Amino acid sequence: MGQVSSQLSLPIGLKDTESFASFIPGQNAQACSHLNALFSQLQNKKVNNWLTYLFSDSGLGKSHLLYACLLYTSPSPRDRQKSRMPSSA
Repeated sequence: MGQVSSQLSLPIGLKDTESFASFIPGQNAQACSHLNALFSQLQNKKVNNWLTYLFSDSGLGKSHLLYACLLYTSPSPRDRQKSRMPSSA
């Protein structure tokens, strides 16, 4: 069995349309507030509790928030600019 000389990349991309800016909190305002506090702690390098578990019925924005978190923490400046969390969250 031969060795792989480089890592294979998969054709997976982030959905630019599912960001914090495009998310309507509604009943998920508490989740948005928690994520806003978490990202603020990450920026200050003082994270108290990073584990977050979202549970709800289908169609209430869990996947949207996941994509928004991935965009927000992306190393790409383009992605981070697109996904800035609204200051009101």
